[in-house]
Amino acid sequence: MTPPISRLSIPATNYIESASGTHNEGTSSDVEQGSEYPSFYKIHDNPEILLKVMGFSQGKDFRSMRVTSRNLRQAGYSLINHLSIGYPEHLQKAGHVFGDKKDLGVKPGYLQEAIDIFGNKNNLGITFGDSSKCTRADLEKLPRSLKHLHLHSCRSLTADDFVFLMEHCTELEELTITNSNQVTDNVLEKIGQSKLRCLKLFSRGFTATGLLCLGQLNSLEELTLHCTDQLTDAVLEQIGMRSKLRRLELAVCSGFTTDGLLYLGKLENLEKLVLSSIKLLTDTVLNQLGKKLLNLKILSIGGGTEFTADGLVSILKFKLEDVYLTEINQMTDAVLKQLGQLVNLWRLRISRSSGFTTDGLVSMLKELKNSKVEELALCGISGLLKDEALEQLENLNLRRLALAESSGFTPASFASMKEKLNKVEFSGKYSWLQW
Repeated sequence: MTPPISRLSIPATNYIESASGTHNEGTSSDVEQGSEYPSFYKIHDNPEILLKVMGFSQGKDFRSMRVTSRNLRQAGYSLINHLSIGYPEHLQKAGHVFGDKKDLGVKPGYLQEAIDIFGNKNNLGITFGDSSKCTRADLEKLPRSLKHLHLHSCRSLTADDFVFLMEHCTELEELTITNSNQVTDNVLEKIGQSKLRCLKLFSRGFTATGLLCLGQLNSLEELTLHCTDQLTDAVLEQIGMRSKLRRLELAVCSGFTTDGLLYLGKLENLEKLVLSSIKLLTDTVLNQLGKKLLNLKILSIGGGTEFTADGLVSILKFKLEDVYLTEINQMTDAVLKQLGQLVNLWRLRISRSSGFTTDGLVSMLKELKNSKVEELALCGISGLLKDEALEQLENLNLRRLALAESSGFTPASFASMKEKLNKVEFSGKYSWLQW
């Protein structure tokens, strides 16, 4: 039995290679011999052709489409590498929830049928959405070889259920758990014995003792911890010893001292660092991280009052390619000047920050002409984004631009800029947050 398809998210393409040809075989009475038309009867030999063909259609077309060809259906199945269970339809958009994954939306209640079809895929990922109401029975249906699992707001799952999950899916490499208070120390102990390369916890229920168990994850490459007051110095020391860690995100965490944050400087292979609403983030910490994290490419800092503009400048090193600074009141012209000198920068996002002038903003935009910047967000900048700043935007080779909740420019200047940047994608009020 084929699970009902609620959304098939396939990236769009602008062309079809080898998807049409001269019809010389398999003719039917309603197709003229020798005519040019898409060779769908051969599509199962090259499923990627189906991917390109589907790129011309909207998602709503797939919801109402009846697939009567077994070969065509199997070709489509071969493209799927991710199942989303019970996600609201408005979230199931290509490139929004699951990035570039080829995702199949499955209605709750049809998990077993989906597993029967796709369960043997080598790199399958499964996401249980907010409306999936995931239960222990659902976990029991998961293939033991599952590599990627995301559990969002699965509040009916208990600590024992999570322990069962880790014992059942022994090949897991990526795990996300959000909005659960059942991730106890016993659960983290089991997680610490796994093969996880990526762990994201937006949950409560554990103590520092449980977090210390994550020190056993020798293959860990990505770690995200949100909303915990159990991030002690000892835990940060363990994190600092994870030599393979390349991406680290800490948000709204506490329990440590300034000395604890300095352990992050040992992560010499770190490429992405997100520090959001982290207290005790001082100039000393930022300066040391700037000196030691020499491979850092992506940096996001949100909030924080303990550091100054000097500390912020010290971590803005030249290898950075993607910078996001939000809700920072220490954003002086000196910080903007340093941002303008990041020649490898391809994406820059500044939101709801202050401390700089229009002249500083103009100077930064002038300097960015020498960078690789393609995506730029200047949001929540009240009264400072004046006409002279908009003029500088016209000189950048932008692909995406967001100016949500910013002001200071005249309607005429904005209209002129938008006309000249007619090939640039202008993001709306909130969509820039999803970049």
